[in-house]
Amino acid sequence: MKILNKIGSFSLIPFLSYIFTFISIIVTFIVTRAIGVSAITTIELLVVVFLVDSLFGVSKFLANGIKFLLLLLLNIQIFVFLFSGTYLTLIMVTNLASIEALSGKAGLYVPAALLVLIFSAIPVRKLKIGRKLSFLLFGVTLIADLVLLSVTQLAYSPAYNLYYLSRDIKAKYETSQRIKELSNTSSDFYQEAIEDGISKPEALPSNPNIILIFAEGLSQNIIDDPRNIMPNLANFQKESIDFDNYFNHTFATYRGLQGQLYSGYQLGDQDPNKLVSLQSILKGAGYATTFINSEPKNKTFTDYLNDFEFDNLVTTDRLGGTSDTVTDRDLYSLLWEKVETQSKKKPPFFISTYSFGTHITLDSPDDKFEDGSDILLNRFHNLDSQFGNFLEKFNSSSISNNTILVFTTDHATFIDNDFNNAFPEYQRSHGMVDEIPLYIYYKGISPEVIDVKGKNSLALVPTLLDFADISEENYFLGNSLFSETESAFDTTFVSENTILTTSEAADGTMVKPFETTMLSEFQSVLEKYYASKLQGK
Repeated sequence: MKILNKIGSFSLIPFLSYIFTFISIIVTFIVTRAIGVSAITTIELLVVVFLVDSLFGVSKFLANGIKFLLLLLLNIQIFVFLFSGTYLTLIMVTNLASIEALSGKAGLYVPAALLVLIFSAIPVRKLKIGRKLSFLLFGVTLIADLVLLSVTQLAYSPAYNLYYLSRDIKAKYETSQRIKELSNTSSDFYQEAIEDGISKPEALPSNPNIILIFAEGLSQNIIDDPRNIMPNLANFQKESIDFDNYFNHTFATYRGLQGQLYSGYQLGDQDPNKLVSLQSILKGAGYATTFINSEPKNKTFTDYLNDFEFDNLVTTDRLGGTSDTVTDRDLYSLLWEKVETQSKKKPPFFISTYSFGTHITLDSPDDKFEDGSDILLNRFHNLDSQFGNFLEKFNSSSISNNTILVFTTDHATFIDNDFNNAFPEYQRSHGMVDEIPLYIYYKGISPEVIDVKGKNSLALVPTLLDFADISEENYFLGNSLFSETESAFDTTFVSENTILTTSEAADGTMVKPFETTMLSEFQSVLEKYYASKLQGK
């Protein structure tokens, strides 16, 4: 016991707070192999140790209070990096309202959070060195941290990341205040019609039925993977119009769904869009519009969907998924039920849905990939199986003769350790942006691959309406992928304060920061759009 609890002349027990953080850094290095992050985090732990020790000369309560705050922030950063491969971001903070979506790993995250809180709070005592030496060592470690950061990367520093996060929060608040003062500028975005870049195929009737499926977080590389993780979608891609080098325009779900259905950007997760949407245009053309909700117990998400103003927002009481969600198996079953029901009625229908089962942290409750040992591959393989079952019913029915089926996603797959372990050789320029699927299909279609050269998901609605020969006045930022019209929005990714360009992107690489000389002008236009979407036409 003496050997375990003592080093020199003092016990280790009063320093468990520091020991826990140091062990966490070691574990993070073993899991991520991020040597730069581990080295700088260790130095910043020492900065905290010596700062706190120097404060004991003022007050032990002040010292332990400062220790609790600084160590808690440091530990949070370490564990976020351990589980996600990145430090805390603004998008993570704004998505805390839907934290139950991470419950697939609640058995890991909840104990980790409790350990962080407990060990950050354990009091420490003063080291048996003088106050002057403590202050000197604080200065030395702080300078070492700054020097190391200057020759490596600021992104390695949990402390700098907190500064960067606070700056992001401040910038978002200032943006929200500015847009409140803007007059209605929706006329700046008004268009009389959707450009006609393609004629509706003769095989389709006027106003064909439309089914639009959004899968949760699906990057194209998962479908393309040679392990045949998603064989049904890979075959569906070959039988469809496939838009190659097509990227998500934003991140995450709340921005991805609204942003695509309204072809616009979004400042806050819950901000409504009072402009024109795909469903409003189709409703005006005589369509019955339906959205199927896979998260009926999530009030925030349900309220968000209600703002879309579909004729019907429907769900099921078959809640077998994590967090009382609808599993992908049950969702596709419900989708087919609604398609069959609507097909027996006179008006054409538009039915859309968002499947939750491929959300980060989840495992498949149904079909597994190979031996079932990889939860990430399991959930995407299961999605593919359920889509395959739906597609078989669709193609076997006469409904497919007058119906367009569109498959896409809300955003790219989030990169966490599960993703890195499943795809160790796949490289992306940015964790939130990647090539994503967009397939348009109807029975008898002539398959085609169209290289859109980095254009993004703002194009979804104008592309679909162009394909169906349905046009109406609108405020869409995106352009049809069948047309030659281009704008800066077509290749610009926006999420919170992150603005990137995919104009030279291909297969997830060459995603770059937006050109600095044009950034201020673009942000000004963006703020006008934020104001317009809140104020309406």
